[in-house]
Amino acid sequence: VNLFGAEAAFVYDAFSLQSEFMYSDVNSGSTRNDPNFWAVYVQASYFLTGEHRAYKKGAGAFSRVRPYHNLGKDGGIGAWELALRYSVLDLNDELVTGGRLDNVSAGINWYLNPNTRVMFNYVRADLDTVGDANSFLMRFQIDF
Repeated sequence: VNLFGAEAAFVYDAFSLQSEFMYSDVNSGSTRNDPNFWAVYVQASYFLTGEHRAYKKGAGAFSRVRPYHNLGKDGGIGAWELALRYSVLDLNDELVTGGRLDNVSAGINWYLNPNTRVMFNYVRADLDTVGDANSFLMRFQIDF
C-alpha cells in the first residue's frame, strides 16, 4: 500500500478551518485488481469565548487550547468552541465494494482548563447500501 496525504489549516482569531485528504494505492498482487481508496474531511470551528488554536511550527501540529479564564478561577467559565465537520470515506474501487461513508458532525467543546475538556457531538452518518445512523456522543478528556 502506498499512502499519499495532504493537510491544511487556517486560523484567524477565534475561527479555524482545517482539512485533510488521504489516498491509498493498493498493490493486491493481481494484474487486474489494484484498488485505490480515498478519504477527506473539512472542519470549521469557532471559539465563543475568543480563544484561538495556537500552532507549533516545529512540531507541525496545534498545541493545546488555553482558556483565557479557567473554570472556577476568578469566576471563569473555561473556553467554549462550536465545531462542524464533513467527512467522506470511499472504499469502492475495482472488485472491492467496501462502500462509501459520508458523515456530518456538529459539536460543542468545553475546555475547563488547558488539560481538561468535555466534548458533545452529534454525528449523522450515511453508508450507501446500508443506511443512516444518528449518534450522540460525549467524551471527557484529561490530558497531561
